[in-house]
Amino acid sequence: PPTSSFQPQNGAIALSLDTLVLSADRIKRDLCRELGISPRGGGEINLFLGRASESNQGISIVPRFFADGWQYRVDVPDRIEDVQLVRAIVQVLLMEFANRGAGPKSAEIPLWLNEGLSRHLLASAGSSLIPEAVPTGTMVRTILDLKGGDGLRETRQFLRSHPALSFTELSQLTPADLRGETSKVFQHSTHLLVNELARLPNGKAGLVKMLRSLPYFWNWEPA
Repeated sequence: PPTSSFQPQNGAIALSLDTLVLSADRIKRDLCRELGISPRGGGEINLFLGRASESNQGISIVPRFFADGWQYRVDVPDRIEDVQLVRAIVQVLLMEFANRGAGPKSAEIPLWLNEGLSRHLLASAGSSLIPEAVPTGTMVRTILDLKGGDGLRETRQFLRSHPALSFTELSQLTPADLRGETSKVFQHSTHLLVNELARLPNGKAGLVKMLRSLPYFWNWEPA
């Protein structure tokens, strides 16, 4: 089956099973509320917490199709970046929603949509998404600055000195391309794009409609 993988890049946070489950539940709550979708009625998502090691430091997502529907296995190391955890949980939730009632072909979630929604949730909710797991440094300052304020402020400030990527560029980049400055430009560009799409008339409904169409196309672009 297809597998998605998320690798940590900077500082990591320590997770317990209780923190992992609570964080996933909060991410699900906020994502469903943001898109106006029901948290019920979908496939089964199973979370597994393992010990981080030199050979196992990323999050893997494995979808499997059964006669009664889809199931998802998410393996998470006990030390991981909070941003990486949010990205992975957002991706499996989007897959679960898109695959509801669909056949054996799993939805391909666009990288730009996953990243943009993840950044939006982090900017809106900050440290409340992952309780007692706030890293030190830049992310702490970002959370403190954004909480209760303009969720796009950091993105606007960054893009004043870094040209935003075009939609074509956002569509063509792969996880392997996201390193260094390119990664930062990608993150902020997707954040702005998803927010602007959501602001359009029926914008969120359009994103939901696209998600529901994904399993019926080989690639996400036609959807």
